[in-house]
Order: sequence, then structure tokens, then C-alpha cells
Amino acid sequence: MTRINSKPSKVFDNNWRTVDFFIDIEGSLQDKNVQKAISELNIIADKVTEVGSVEVPWFPTRIEDFDHIGKKVLGEEEIGELDHPQFRDPVYKARRKFITDIAFTYNIRDAAIPRVEYTKDEIGVWQYCYPRLRKLLEKNGCDESNEIMSEMERNVDGFGGETIPQLDDISKYIQG
Repeated sequence: MTRINSKPSKVFDNNWRTVDFFIDIEGSLQDKNVQKAISELNIIADKVTEVGSVEVPWFPTRIEDFDHIGKKVLGEEEIGELDHPQFRDPVYKARRKFITDIAFTYNIRDAAIPRVEYTKDEIGVWQYCYPRLRKLLEKNGCDESNEIMSEMERNVDGFGGETIPQLDDISKYIQG
């Protein structure tokens, strides 16, 4: 047994409050000792429910594991030309590949996240979109989101409507 937890049951029986016990074990439901323990619990308990172990998906256990997370970019096959007409534009595709290649070369232990020199057109799109999205966030976002956006505008170089902020500047502020 690796853990036992008890709490008052929500069920009343003959005016007596019952107690629910939750027991974690190391082993499987097929193990003879586990089966014997469950049989004995069935003798003294009103009800025993067996729950199989939940398969835990892989998750990072070392900082370097983050070097392998999220290094997939949706391409034409996943999005399709109908959903993303820019996929027909060779200039767009080349720029997207350039930025993707920068991201893929980054590793978590690198001193800094690589900086991207954005084009005049990219900055123009940012300058158009950011103030409009910011107004929507002020109207529809929670207080905490609005507070952190204001803090980042005050404290992160380039965070705001004038230019596209660099990920390294944002990361350093958050780690700060």
C-alpha cells in the first residue's frame, strides 16, 4: 500500500455516517496478493470499487526534455491551401521556414532565445493588430490578464504596439 486516504461519505446508513477509504497500492489487480487484499476488504466493507491504474502520458522530467516539445509546425498537409491561402506565396513560405528553422535550433540551455529581425510588413501587421486586440482584451479579459499585459508593456523592451516583442525579452521578464 502506497497511500490511504479517508473522508466522510456523502451516504448516510441507519443514521450513521459512513467513511470512504481510498487506497493506492503498488501492483496490479491481477497480482495474487492484491486479489487477496480486495477479498478481505469485501468481507468487512459495504462496497469495494476497483479502479485500474491510469496510464500516465509521457511528461518532461529533465529540463532538456523541453528541447523536444513543440518542435512540430503545421504545414500545407495539415492546414491545406483552402484554409491558408498564403501557402501559395513562395515569399511567405520562405519567411515561415526561416523563422521555423531559428526556433528548431534553439535548446533550453542556450543563453538566449534567438532574436528575429522582423520585416517592415510584419511590424506593420503587428502595429495594426495589437491595439485592436489589446482593446478586446481590456473589454473581455479577466483582471489578471489585463494586469500582466500592462506590466509587460511597462517592463519588457519592445512589448506594446510599436514593434513585435522578442521572446527572449519576455522570457527573461517572466523568469525575473
